[in-house]
Amino acid sequence: LARSGRSLQIFYEVKSNLSREQVRLLSEAGVNRIQPGIESLSDHVLKLMRKGATALRNIQLLKWCREFNIIAEWNILYGFPGETQEDYRLLLELLRSIRFLRPPCAAGPIRLDRFSPYHNSPDDFGLIKVRPLSTYRYLYPFDEESLNRIAYYFDFDYAPENDPTGYAAEVVAYVYDWKKNLEQGTLCSISRPDGTLVILDTRSDATVPQLILSGLEQAAYEFCDQLQAGVNVVRHLRASFPEVEFSDQQVFTFLQSLVENRLMVTDGSNYLSLAI
Repeated sequence: LARSGRSLQIFYEVKSNLSREQVRLLSEAGVNRIQPGIESLSDHVLKLMRKGATALRNIQLLKWCREFNIIAEWNILYGFPGETQEDYRLLLELLRSIRFLRPPCAAGPIRLDRFSPYHNSPDDFGLIKVRPLSTYRYLYPFDEESLNRIAYYFDFDYAPENDPTGYAAEVVAYVYDWKKNLEQGTLCSISRPDGTLVILDTRSDATVPQLILSGLEQAAYEFCDQLQAGVNVVRHLRASFPEVEFSDQQVFTFLQSLVENRLMVTDGSNYLSLAI
């Protein structure tokens, strides 16, 4: 498709584990809109929904989509049994760091569908009083037993000890404020003729409007365009600069300074540069 030279506009449903090269090729082929199945930026919540993805990998794809001019349609789902308030505190911090990217299409509660694990084994997840969605009672003149057999969507209650109601309230409010008040600034990196890297931050909450990186610092930032474990960053720098003496702690201190200025995000052990 890319080689054909046709002027195409294609939509794809994809997973979020695409490589940078795959995103580039999709863009060249005319794929200008994707739905990557991103439904949270909390590692714990993603595990609860058995998504097989991580928060940083999801953000990585959103960043590359912005770079290659692909619209990524994504959502925030909440209400999974086992969620904690801490999940959403951490998620909110990540959202604040990526506000220059495309916001979620929506933020909404989970839905209980037939054939899902929640429907097949509700007791295992602390869900009680599973019943056909109330709408069915207005559609069909049948008794409750019959509705239970034909319904595809269900209402439910949480067991008191598993009720996460309200945990996501601040995140939901933030998402809809983000959609209403889009960030006009951006965060980008540019290679200069002298070989150094300049990071330009025009976001409304920028703390370092311009940062010029060279040497080890530049190598670390560019290496983390794809998410990297902190130990791998150290290993990469030692291999790239064998003649330079530095400690592991110096590297982690630098990475943390980038996180604090929202030029990078971390999950505590992995790091991802945010500039496009």
